[in-house]
Amino acid sequence: MDLVVVSDDLLLHIFDHLFLSELIRASAVCRRWRDLATSHVLFWKSISLRGDAKNAVKAFVARLDKTYGRPSLVEIDLCSWPPVDLPNDSEISAALSRHLRHIGGLVIRHITRDPHSIFRMLQRPAPLLQRLELVVGPGSDAIGYTYPALPYDLFWGQLRAITTLQLAGIRLPVRTPMWFGRLTEFHLTLLSHDVYDLPWLPTIMPCLVRLQLGGNVKLPEPSSSDDAFWNQLESFQLLVGRVCEGWQPWNAYLADVRRVEISSPDDRVVELYSRHLKGPLDLVVREHDGHDLFFVTVSSSSSRLVRVFAEHRVSDHLSSVLGRRTTWSADAPPPHRVFEYQSIVERIVTLSLDGALWNDFVGYFAVLPSLQELHIVGGLYEFVFDISTLRRDRCLRCPVLRVLSLQNLAPSAEASVVADFVAHGLERQPGPLTLRTSSVLQGSFDVFGEGVSVSVDGILVRDAGREPTGVLAESAA
Repeated sequence: MDLVVVSDDLLLHIFDHLFLSELIRASAVCRRWRDLATSHVLFWKSISLRGDAKNAVKAFVARLDKTYGRPSLVEIDLCSWPPVDLPNDSEISAALSRHLRHIGGLVIRHITRDPHSIFRMLQRPAPLLQRLELVVGPGSDAIGYTYPALPYDLFWGQLRAITTLQLAGIRLPVRTPMWFGRLTEFHLTLLSHDVYDLPWLPTIMPCLVRLQLGGNVKLPEPSSSDDAFWNQLESFQLLVGRVCEGWQPWNAYLADVRRVEISSPDDRVVELYSRHLKGPLDLVVREHDGHDLFFVTVSSSSSRLVRVFAEHRVSDHLSSVLGRRTTWSADAPPPHRVFEYQSIVERIVTLSLDGALWNDFVGYFAVLPSLQELHIVGGLYEFVFDISTLRRDRCLRCPVLRVLSLQNLAPSAEASVVADFVAHGLERQPGPLTLRTSSVLQGSFDVFGEGVSVSVDGILVRDAGREPTGVLAESAA
C-alpha cells in the first residue's frame, strides 16, 4: 500500500493500536506522520520521566512542548541513588514552569535533601490541575533531616480544579490554603520519628470523601459535631506505621464509612468489623508484592460496607519509626482471629483465596458453616497455578459448599489430581457440587465422586445427574 494515499483517519486508527515507543518511531517516518503522531492522545495524555539521563530529559521536554495546551498527566520520578539535584535553571524545571498552566495531573517523586527545589518549580498558576502527588525524602541519609511543610503559596494559590492531594514526606502548611476546601481525596504518609499532630481535617477539608493516612501521624479527637464529615466519607485507610494503632477514637464513627482499611489489625479491629457488617459476608484473601503482604477483604452486600486489613507475612528492614509492625511467618496462627472469629466465619457465604496462600491459611480457618462458593485463583505473581502443590494434610471444613471454582491453572490438568483435592482438601456433607475450572481436564471423569458436576470455561462437561462417561472426558481434552 502506498503510504501517501493512506488517509489521516486510517493512520490515526492504526496509531490507536500502537504502544508509545512504536508511536514515537512512527513519528519519524515523515512530517505528516509526525504531525499526526504528536497529535494522538497517546503522545500527550500521559508524559513521564524516570531518571535524569540526558536523552530521557530531552524526550520528556519535547513531548511536553507538543501538548499544545491540552491537559496532560505529567510524572517525574527521580528516586535514584545517589540523589539527583535539580537546579533552578534545569531543563526539567524550565519545561514544567512553561506548561503548568495546562497540566491536569502532576506526580513528582524525588530523593533529595533540598525538597524546596521541588516547591520552587511550582511557583506558577495551575488552573487545570486536578491531581497533585508529591513524594520527597532524603533516602537513606536521614540524619538531621527536617520534613518540610507544603508552601502556602504553591501555584500562587491558583488551583481552581484541584480535587486530589497526595503527600509523602511533606507536612501540611501552618496557614491553610483556600484550595484545600476543594479537595475530595487526601493521602498523607509521614515516616518521621516525631509524632506529627495533624489538624482536624473537617475544618480545613470539608469536602473529603476519601482519606488515607500512614506513618507517625496523629489526628485530634473527633467530636459529635463532625457527624456530617463521617457520613460523607466513602473510604478511610490507615495503611502503615503508628497511625494504625490510633483508630480507637474514631470507632464510634467508622460504621458510617463505606470502606475502612487498617493495616496490621488486632482482635479489637476484627471485632469492630464484625459489628459493622450485617447479613451474609464475602471474604477475599489476596497477596500483594509477592508473599510479603496480603490483604483480607470482608464485605457485606446487605449493608454495602467493605472492611479491609493488610498484614505483613515476613519481617522486613523497616525501622522502629514505623511503630509496632505485626508479622506472621505461617509457623503459627495469624495474630488476629479473622479466620476463626465466629461472628464473621459463620456468615461467610463466598470465599476467594489466592492459590499461593492456601497452604498457609487453610489450617487456621474454623468451620465455615454457611460457605456456598469457594474460589481458588492463581496469585498476582503466580501466572500458572499448580493444584498438585496444595497440601492434603489440612482441609477446609465447609459442610454446605455447592460451588468450587479453580481459575488460572495450567492450560491442562489431570482430572485425578483435581478429584483428589475435592475429596481430601475439602470436608463437606454429601450433596451436589459444581466444579468450575479454566483448565482442560485430562483423563476419565469417573474419578469424581457422586454428585460432582464439572464445567470447563463455562461448558458443562459432566452432569451430576447423568452417568459420567469417558466420552465427555475425551471431548473436553
